[in-house]
Amino acid sequence: MRQVDPTGIRIRLFRSDRPHWGHVWRGVARHGIVTDRIVVYSPLSSDAERTFALAASTFWKVAVCAGFVLWMALVGMGAPTVPTLLLMTAAIVGPGVFLSYRGRAAARDAHSVRCTFFAGEVSPSALDVAHRIQQQADELDHAEQDLVRGRITREEFDLVWLHAYEATASRRREL
Repeated sequence: MRQVDPTGIRIRLFRSDRPHWGHVWRGVARHGIVTDRIVVYSPLSSDAERTFALAASTFWKVAVCAGFVLWMALVGMGAPTVPTLLLMTAAIVGPGVFLSYRGRAAARDAHSVRCTFFAGEVSPSALDVAHRIQQQADELDHAEQDLVRGRITREEFDLVWLHAYEATASRRREL
C-alpha cells in the first residue's frame, strides 16, 4: 500500500510480507512543475537485491538532506567547518555506497518511465504518460493487495508484474 507524506511524495514502505516490485514517485514543485516516475524492478532479480536498490534510492535523498541540516547545526554550534564536513561526508557515503553496491543488479535491470510537466499547461502526450504511470502503479498495487489477501497466487502476481515490467520498457522506448 502506498503512503503519502505531507509534501506529496508517495513512498513505499519496506515490508517483508510484500514483494518489492518497485516504487512510484510523484513530486510537485512550488511553481507547478510535476514529476511522475515509476520504477519497476525485474521479476528475475532477488528480493534482497530489490530491497537494497529501493533502500539505496531512498537513502541518498534522505541522507544528503539530513546530513546537510546536521552539518549546518553543528557548524552553527561552533564545530570546525571542514572536519565536520568531512565527517558528515564519510558518514553518508559509506552506507550509501554499501546499499548501492548490494542493489546494483536490481537497479541496473530496472525499467523506469518519468514524466515532467507544468501543471498549468499540460500537453496531451504528457497527460497520457502521467495517466499510464498512475494506471500501472494502481494495477501493481491492486495485484499486491490481492496477493497479500490470498485472492491471487504468487504466479498470477508475477504475471502482472512481468507485464508491467515489459510495458515500462516499451514505454521508455516510446519517449
